[in-house]
Amino acid sequence: MYIALAALAIAPLMAWIAHRSKDAKIQARRDIQRDVLAKFSTGDELAKFIDSDGGRRLLNQLADEGEDPRQKILGGLYPALILSALGLGLWYVNYTEVNNARMLTAAVLVGALGAGFFAATALSYYLSKSWGLFKRQGPGDED
Repeated sequence: MYIALAALAIAPLMAWIAHRSKDAKIQARRDIQRDVLAKFSTGDELAKFIDSDGGRRLLNQLADEGEDPRQKILGGLYPALILSALGLGLWYVNYTEVNNARMLTAAVLVGALGAGFFAATALSYYLSKSWGLFKRQGPGDED
Protein backbone atom coordinates (compact mmCIF):
# COMPACT_ATOMS: atom_id res chain seq x y z
CA MET A 1 0.00 0.00 0.00
CA TYR A 2 2.85 2.39 0.80
CA ILE A 3 4.38 1.82 -2.62
CA ALA A 4 1.15 2.85 -4.30
CA LEU A 5 0.93 5.97 -2.16
CA ALA A 6 4.54 6.82 -2.94
CA ALA A 7 3.80 6.47 -6.65
CA LEU A 8 0.85 8.82 -6.22
CA ALA A 9 3.14 11.38 -4.61
CA ILE A 10 6.02 11.04 -7.09
CA ALA A 11 3.98 11.26 -10.33
CA PRO A 12 2.89 14.90 -9.84
CA LEU A 13 6.40 15.82 -8.70
CA MET A 14 7.90 14.40 -11.88
CA ALA A 15 5.32 16.23 -14.01
CA TRP A 16 6.08 19.50 -12.21
CA ILE A 17 9.85 19.08 -12.74
CA ALA A 18 9.35 18.38 -16.46
CA HIS A 19 7.10 21.42 -16.79
CA ARG A 20 9.59 23.69 -14.99
CA SER A 21 12.52 22.56 -17.16
CA LYS A 22 10.50 23.18 -20.31
CA ASP A 23 9.54 26.65 -19.09
CA ALA A 24 13.18 27.41 -18.28
CA LYS A 25 14.28 26.44 -21.80
CA ILE A 26 11.60 28.63 -23.38
CA GLN A 27 12.50 31.57 -21.15
CA ALA A 28 16.22 31.22 -21.93
CA ARG A 29 15.49 31.21 -25.67
CA ARG A 30 13.31 34.31 -25.33
CA ASP A 31 16.01 36.09 -23.36
CA ILE A 32 18.62 35.37 -26.02
CA GLN A 33 16.33 36.55 -28.80
CA ARG A 34 15.46 39.73 -26.89
CA ASP A 35 19.15 40.42 -26.26
CA VAL A 36 19.95 39.99 -29.96
CA LEU A 37 17.23 42.46 -30.92
CA ALA A 38 18.39 44.94 -28.25
CA LYS A 39 21.85 45.13 -29.85
CA PHE A 40 20.56 47.31 -32.70
CA SER A 41 20.69 51.05 -32.03
CA THR A 42 19.00 52.31 -35.19
CA GLY A 43 16.11 51.21 -37.33
CA ASP A 44 18.39 50.92 -40.37
CA GLU A 45 20.60 48.36 -38.64
CA LEU A 46 17.54 46.37 -37.62
CA ALA A 47 16.10 46.54 -41.14
CA LYS A 48 19.38 45.26 -42.64
CA PHE A 49 19.46 42.44 -40.11
CA ILE A 50 15.86 41.44 -40.83
CA ASP A 51 16.62 41.35 -44.57
CA SER A 52 19.48 38.89 -43.96
CA ASP A 53 19.06 35.12 -43.70
CA GLY A 54 19.82 35.16 -39.98
CA GLY A 55 17.21 37.86 -39.40
CA ARG A 56 14.57 35.87 -41.24
CA ARG A 57 15.39 32.78 -39.19
CA LEU A 58 15.11 34.79 -35.96
CA LEU A 59 11.75 36.24 -36.98
CA ASN A 60 10.48 32.79 -38.00
CA GLN A 61 11.51 31.44 -34.60
CA LEU A 62 9.74 34.30 -32.86
CA ALA A 63 6.63 33.70 -34.96
CA ASP A 64 6.72 29.95 -34.24
CA GLU A 65 6.89 30.36 -30.44
CA GLY A 66 3.73 28.29 -30.06
CA GLU A 67 4.04 24.55 -29.91
CA ASP A 68 3.03 22.28 -32.71
CA PRO A 69 -0.47 20.91 -31.98
CA ARG A 70 0.91 17.38 -32.25
CA GLN A 71 3.31 18.09 -29.38
CA LYS A 72 0.49 19.42 -27.21
CA ILE A 73 -1.62 16.36 -27.97
CA LEU A 74 1.28 14.07 -27.05
CA GLY A 75 1.75 16.15 -23.91
CA GLY A 76 -1.82 15.27 -22.91
CA LEU A 77 -1.33 11.62 -23.76
CA TYR A 78 1.50 11.11 -21.26
CA PRO A 79 -0.54 11.90 -18.13
CA ALA A 80 -3.41 9.86 -19.56
CA LEU A 81 -1.19 6.80 -19.85
CA ILE A 82 0.47 7.33 -16.48
CA LEU A 83 -2.76 7.93 -14.57
CA SER A 84 -4.55 5.04 -16.27
CA ALA A 85 -1.70 2.66 -15.50
CA LEU A 86 -1.54 3.92 -11.92
CA GLY A 87 -5.29 3.47 -11.51
CA LEU A 88 -5.07 -0.08 -12.84
CA GLY A 89 -2.12 -0.77 -10.56
CA LEU A 90 -4.01 0.52 -7.52
CA TRP A 91 -7.02 -1.55 -8.48
CA TYR A 92 -4.85 -4.66 -8.89
CA VAL A 93 -3.16 -4.14 -5.50
CA ASN A 94 -6.55 -3.63 -3.90
CA TYR A 95 -8.01 -6.68 -5.60
CA THR A 96 -5.14 -9.05 -4.81
CA GLU A 97 -3.86 -7.92 -1.42
CA VAL A 98 -5.50 -5.05 0.41
CA ASN A 99 -9.24 -5.27 -0.33
CA ASN A 100 -9.88 -1.84 1.15
CA ALA A 101 -12.67 0.57 0.17
CA ARG A 102 -10.33 3.57 0.37
CA MET A 103 -7.83 1.96 -1.97
CA LEU A 104 -10.62 1.12 -4.39
CA THR A 105 -11.84 4.72 -4.26
CA ALA A 106 -8.34 5.98 -5.01
CA ALA A 107 -8.02 3.50 -7.89
CA VAL A 108 -11.32 4.63 -9.40
CA LEU A 109 -10.48 8.32 -9.03
CA VAL A 110 -7.01 7.99 -10.55
CA GLY A 111 -8.35 5.79 -13.35
CA ALA A 112 -11.12 8.30 -14.05
CA LEU A 113 -8.53 11.09 -14.27
CA GLY A 114 -6.61 8.99 -16.79
CA ALA A 115 -9.76 8.38 -18.80
CA GLY A 116 -10.51 12.11 -18.70
CA PHE A 117 -7.07 12.90 -20.07
CA PHE A 118 -7.61 10.32 -22.82
CA ALA A 119 -10.95 11.94 -23.73
CA ALA A 120 -9.41 15.44 -23.74
CA THR A 121 -6.52 14.25 -25.89
CA ALA A 122 -8.87 12.58 -28.37
CA LEU A 123 -11.01 15.72 -28.56
CA SER A 124 -7.91 17.90 -29.07
CA TYR A 125 -6.74 15.65 -31.87
CA TYR A 126 -10.13 15.67 -33.57
CA LEU A 127 -10.52 19.46 -33.32
CA SER A 128 -6.94 20.17 -34.42
CA LYS A 129 -7.37 17.92 -37.43
CA SER A 130 -10.76 19.36 -38.38
CA TRP A 131 -9.44 22.94 -38.07
CA GLY A 132 -6.40 22.13 -40.23
CA LEU A 133 -3.81 22.95 -37.57
CA PHE A 134 -1.47 20.11 -38.51
CA LYS A 135 1.37 21.16 -40.79
CA ARG A 136 2.23 18.81 -43.61
CA GLN A 137 5.99 19.04 -43.00
CA GLY A 138 8.33 16.16 -42.57
CA PRO A 139 11.21 16.13 -40.09
CA GLY A 140 13.88 18.64 -41.02
CA ASP A 141 11.72 20.53 -43.54
CA GLU A 142 12.03 24.29 -43.34
CA ASP A 143 9.66 26.98 -44.62
